Amino acid sequence: MYKFPFLEGVKPVSEDVLTSLINRGWKAQIEIVGADGLPVAATAGNVLRPSTTVKISMRLGPCKNGKEAEQAMTRLLTKDPPYNSKVIQLFNVGDNQ
Repeated sequence: MYKFPFLEGVKPVSEDVLTSLINRGWKAQIEIVGADGLPVAATAGNVLRPSTTVKISMRLGPCKNGKEAEQAMTRLLTKDPPYNSKVIQLFNVGDNQ
């Protein structure tokens, strides 16, 4: 069932094959796929940084509208940024619009 090996004791979100297929193909997923401005974990400390950039991947199910998802993500990210921080968004919407 599993395409990738799991560490000992780690389990998938669901052990049901059908649920796993639905989760991978039909349900929306969001993940941070890259980050800039963060220190290396070995030398990181509790300090202020001038900026942090993250690249977020938002995969939609085949029946979802990309423009609506973009608007929802914009509302979520800009509603109440901490300490009046600035949120800049650039979207690259795929074919599922």
